[in-house]
Amino acid sequence: MLFGLVFAAALAGCAGPEPAPLEPPLRDANPRPALAIAPLVRLDRASVDRPTWPPSGGQVWAGDWNRIRAQQAPLECQACGEEVPRPRLVINRAADEVAPAASPTCPDCGGTTFYLEPFSTPYRPATDLAATRARAATLLAERGVFERVHLLPADDPTLDPVLGVTPEVRHVWRETARARGARWLLEPVLEEARVELIEKNGLHALKVVNLILSSIFIFPGVDPLNWFIPGEDYGVVQRLAWRVTDLADGPGGPGGPGGPGGPGGPGGEGQRELVTRASFADLGPGPTRGFFVVGFLRAPGCLDEEDWAHVAGQLTEVAAEDLARALVVAAEGAGR
Repeated sequence: MLFGLVFAAALAGCAGPEPAPLEPPLRDANPRPALAIAPLVRLDRASVDRPTWPPSGGQVWAGDWNRIRAQQAPLECQACGEEVPRPRLVINRAADEVAPAASPTCPDCGGTTFYLEPFSTPYRPATDLAATRARAATLLAERGVFERVHLLPADDPTLDPVLGVTPEVRHVWRETARARGARWLLEPVLEEARVELIEKNGLHALKVVNLILSSIFIFPGVDPLNWFIPGEDYGVVQRLAWRVTDLADGPGGPGGPGGPGGPGGPGGEGQRELVTRASFADLGPGPTRGFFVVGFLRAPGCLDEEDWAHVAGQLTEVAAEDLARALVVAAEGAGR
């Protein structure tokens, strides 16, 4: 009977995550005027994008200097994760540069690129911002709520990684949107994206019972049936903020609210937390987080960066679709 319960539980966890369904479009009598979508901006930094030596792009991000100087932990090889002693850093204040006194090499794989700070939870997955925005535009075009959907250039203007979206950048976006004939401007911001253990679900109790019985009848700590029971729910949590601006000419006249060159009128703004989740087991047939001895009791503390990346890789595709659909909902819900 216990084996039957385990088998049913394993089958229940075979299905991967599914994107949240979209409601049918609420069409007006006529399609709304054109919509422009500004570049999707992310505020936090993916775990794989933390500062490295040699620095990516030839510079270390502003704000990382103090952490680099104070950090006593060893360097971590970007290729294999092997730790190497941290070399003494030499700081050239006149040139505003930092460099190690000697160039380290990984003894394990020969790698020469290292993370300057160790991995720490939560794991923050990389997000293809351009592809997500393009997917949102495709969905909006298919649903036909707006006459046209324009994607504003991602590199005009180029965002400063420190200053982010400034009033000057937003002014350029508004003028570009107006020049393309858009009435509405959607400005999306991904404030945070992280992967975490949402909960140990209802199957966790079954795994505890199975561990006790396996320890009695097989061997202490050996619970092979538990390896296939999806008792842990992991998810990608994304916090999205958006602003929709009405670019139509308003009563304020040129330069006034809504007027040519002006900031535009309010269309709507909001914030939403998206959770893309699935149930994971040690081993297949569904989503897996990797094998650990009695891992269901130790997780998530036993997971390292590679394990978190493995979990994230099984969720990020659907998470990106959820994010694109959330942009659709934000655009269609504004200005009603």
